[in-house]
Amino acid sequence: MFNSHDPFGAFVVQDVNLTFAGQGSQTMLDIRKFNQQELTEQLVAWGEKPFRAKQVYDWIWKRGARSFDQMSNISKNLREQLRTEFTFPVLEVDEVQRSTDGTIKSRFRLHDGHLIESVLIPVPKDDRYTVCVSSQVGCSLSCTFCATGRMKRARNLTAGEIYDQVALVNEQCENTYGRGLTNIVYMGMGEPLLAYQPVKARPYPCRRYWSTLCRKCFHIAH
Repeated sequence: MFNSHDPFGAFVVQDVNLTFAGQGSQTMLDIRKFNQQELTEQLVAWGEKPFRAKQVYDWIWKRGARSFDQMSNISKNLREQLRTEFTFPVLEVDEVQRSTDGTIKSRFRLHDGHLIESVLIPVPKDDRYTVCVSSQVGCSLSCTFCATGRMKRARNLTAGEIYDQVALVNEQCENTYGRGLTNIVYMGMGEPLLAYQPVKARPYPCRRYWSTLCRKCFHIAH
């Protein structure tokens, strides 16, 4: 597998080691860690046309695909090769709690088994629907007033994992309140300024959901 770095910043690529029948250990990389140019170079090396990489990239970041199988305008053979060469880890809903005031707290399971939380905070009378997203698994600051501070920091979230929180809670907001999110705040698990690279990357991957939001709708708490 060719060398790569995160497409949205300089944090470390997370590799997954898998062993296939009759083969040794093979390192597979998260496809969402590659920028469009890197993805194009790889697909061209496979004999594909450059526009195929843009199609795949758009499925990931603009159309919100959660698997290679959903990429309906990509050939079956290319989708199979993508599955062979890349991982596509996505968040899975683990538990949802609903409050009488309309607040919805969701716990998500990451591909490595860690759990994180996001909260949808609706204020219908002001037409404001805010998602509070996490930026780290745990936290290293140990603030006494914060429950997350009692957890050991395991790692930063990736840009893709931040994207998934916004995407899933936006869908939850549409299904529950009939409209999408209006505000996004980084006040969930972790210290966002200690996960600066994936947090800084958030406007591009979340453009599908944030296209109607202005800059003042994003807030980072520290």
